[in-house]
Amino acid sequence: MYERGATAAAEQVWELVGRAADGRHHPVPATRFPAAEPLVFYAPARNVRFTGRERLLHTLREELKAAAHDRVPVALRGGAGIGKTQLAAEYAYRFRGAYDVVWWVDADPAQFVDVRFADLGRRLGLPEQPTVPENTRAVRQWLGHGGGRGEDEPPLRWLVVFDNVDQYEHVKDYLPQGDGHVLVTTRNPDWGDLARAVDVEAFQRAESIAHLLGRTRQRGMTVAEAEQVAEAVEDVPILVALAGAWLADSVESVAGYLAGLQRTGPEREVWKQSLERLQEQSPGAYRLLQLASVLAPDIALDLLYGDQVAKVVAPHDPRVAAQVTDRVSERDIAAALVQRINRLALIKVDLHAHRVQVHRLLQAALRARMSESELAEVKHDVHRILAGSRPSGEVDDPGLKSAFRILWPHLDGSDAVSCSDDTVRQLVIDRIRYIYLNGGYEQGEQYARQADKIWSAVLDGLSPDTAAHRALRVQLLYLRFNWANLLRSLGRFEAARQLDADTLRQQEELIGGNHPYALMTAGGYAADLRALGRYREALERDLRTYAASVEVFGEEHRRTLIAANNLAASYRLMGQFDKALDGDEATYRRLRVVLGPHHPRTLLSANNLARDLRETGDYPASAALLEDTVEAYRRLFGEQSAAVLPVQANLAASLRSLGRIAEAGRLLDDAYERLRASVGPTNPESLFGWLSRTANLMLQGRGDQARAELTDLERTFVQVFGPDHPYTLVCRINMGVAWWDAGDTGPARELTTAAAAALRAVLGDRHPFTLGAANNVAVFTALGGDPAAGRDQLQLVVDGLTEVFGPDHPDTMRSLGNLEIATQAVSGGAVSIGWARIADRLADRVGQEHPSVVLLRDGRYVRRVLDPHPY
Repeated sequence: MYERGATAAAEQVWELVGRAADGRHHPVPATRFPAAEPLVFYAPARNVRFTGRERLLHTLREELKAAAHDRVPVALRGGAGIGKTQLAAEYAYRFRGAYDVVWWVDADPAQFVDVRFADLGRRLGLPEQPTVPENTRAVRQWLGHGGGRGEDEPPLRWLVVFDNVDQYEHVKDYLPQGDGHVLVTTRNPDWGDLARAVDVEAFQRAESIAHLLGRTRQRGMTVAEAEQVAEAVEDVPILVALAGAWLADSVESVAGYLAGLQRTGPEREVWKQSLERLQEQSPGAYRLLQLASVLAPDIALDLLYGDQVAKVVAPHDPRVAAQVTDRVSERDIAAALVQRINRLALIKVDLHAHRVQVHRLLQAALRARMSESELAEVKHDVHRILAGSRPSGEVDDPGLKSAFRILWPHLDGSDAVSCSDDTVRQLVIDRIRYIYLNGGYEQGEQYARQADKIWSAVLDGLSPDTAAHRALRVQLLYLRFNWANLLRSLGRFEAARQLDADTLRQQEELIGGNHPYALMTAGGYAADLRALGRYREALERDLRTYAASVEVFGEEHRRTLIAANNLAASYRLMGQFDKALDGDEATYRRLRVVLGPHHPRTLLSANNLARDLRETGDYPASAALLEDTVEAYRRLFGEQSAAVLPVQANLAASLRSLGRIAEAGRLLDDAYERLRASVGPTNPESLFGWLSRTANLMLQGRGDQARAELTDLERTFVQVFGPDHPYTLVCRINMGVAWWDAGDTGPARELTTAAAAALRAVLGDRHPFTLGAANNVAVFTALGGDPAAGRDQLQLVVDGLTEVFGPDHPDTMRSLGNLEIATQAVSGGAVSIGWARIADRLADRVGQEHPSVVLLRDGRYVRRVLDPHPY
């Protein structure tokens, strides 16, 4: 036996034993920080048995400071079970005084990194954005710009830990830049090329001995025995911890334990002995651990403590079954089982974060101990737990968001997508829709494609005349509706249309066109048609869908109101603004009652209604409603939320219609820059905001800038929507105005004439956009030396606008003023003031200083610039 003070190594052991035994943690001597708590601190529960690693902690601290200067992460590299996570957690606690913000992101499974990183925004009090990608961008920007500090204030100090990262690509979009530290734990050696690497290896022998002695104080293990155990488990930290827990809970001699390790090797035997002990003492706890082996490594206690777990475990343990029969609380039953597992150090219970962590090595060891049939049974039990834990209600309900989030990480490990249970398949579909609603379009599309492939293969193996075949086919088609939504959101409009068309055809044959699933697909199909510029077909489909929705759901139902919104969108794109106005007014009124005045869907309806008001000529009402709506969005999502930007751009268009050009310009510049940064330059909302901004630039006298931007914008519209889409053609109409003003009159007239003819072919000769384009063709014709032809063309435009809008609509008056100017030019210069009277009438609608009023009073032609509407 070693005596205290016998050697320097023994002194080191006894110092480490003291720390391991009483949980004391001493900072690295060279670095001491104030005791102030960070503003935000989130990390796994501290390991009170953390032992040693002093030199490694000091190295890590220095590397993080150096890496911050180079703007690169630090990567803790090492094999499984070597203690990377424990080291990172200990660093977070020990150096917490050096940071204002500490945030921990579990990076396995990788598809939830974005959500966990975005959660920091909520803890920081940042404005809630409508989608996860927007929230993650907001967090990165906040961290990268010093936490919102002013120029005279020191930036906030932060530490972000990404734990268990496999590939760089899984986290590259979330690595913040700025005056802070990024720490990654990984088993991938390639991180050495991407970060400053710190290699984590096995315990020093003194550290292993210290941990074992501290863990087994009650049984009086000697230093010599601890050294033998440490050598047997090769100083691997997780095996040292397991051995210590087993010996602390057992009366078996150390010699007997060592004999077992020698028979089959340390890693396999350490797991084997601990698991056999658990199975012998508590079959129910062992079954719970088996279930955990196919769940994600981090499990919410709310899931384990639900009534589903006790019911699933009960058949495997008479004591648990008796407790269930005696109506003992399911939470108490599960808590006792969790505690039994925890005593053997097989899991880590984090009460602060309300979760349980199961090491991946343990999960693999548990799965390896099961036969194929037993593993399949365990997976199905997990499926039952997940499906039974699904909250009642729609996945769209914001109030259920956190309850659904508890379930999602566990679908993959348990292979839920292959389950034959209808309720589990519905949960898979729910997850796809959840991802879609939160803006994870690429991830959702990949998941939907995988599910479709698996379910289609199963369907092919079922007899077509069975109930199982029909049930799976119904769910498969519903899955495809959600898949098409993702494709449309990714800009793959034709692929979405083809998928929706085939899905709808099969649904109509299988369950009927009035089934709720079929009506949802019909709405998606019409959205595809609108995105493709096939507005007439979309309108016909939306008319049928809305009528059927009223019949099936009633006028006040949420799905009927969605159908009504879609119908109004088709009317608007067809240029039937009065019908869109009637529909949107009714929808907005009902949504205020059904969902409340400040619900996001109600505010979306208000935004649409304001478009209709503007297009029907009521500019003041449109601007007033949009000003209220913008403020409501800001109150709901925050001043800097990207959700408000499309509404802000819409408001700017209405302000421009009222002649408030400078104010509109400020709003559009802001919306344009922030939309590009938040959703990307090719997102339709970015393109619409950009096009509206170029129209404003021309009115602000910045024609050269507008011309240059319109050239780039037209190429982007072609890339996203195609060369003959109405959006692209509208952009060309506006380009014609910019070119004419720059002196390129020949190309401007040619471009405008071609685009006007294409719009007429696509939208018809009475669409307001077609008539607006025809106005420009007529003006260029008159200015190009043929006022008689221009006059005749303008007469047709005025007739068309009078028929569509009436004589008092601002657009009608603009073209009527142009007609008066052209008529005077044809008459040889005879004095006429007809355009001036029209300018006075127009001023009553749009204000005395509106550019159109100024032009007409000066006897100059008004060219139209157009603002397309979202699909």
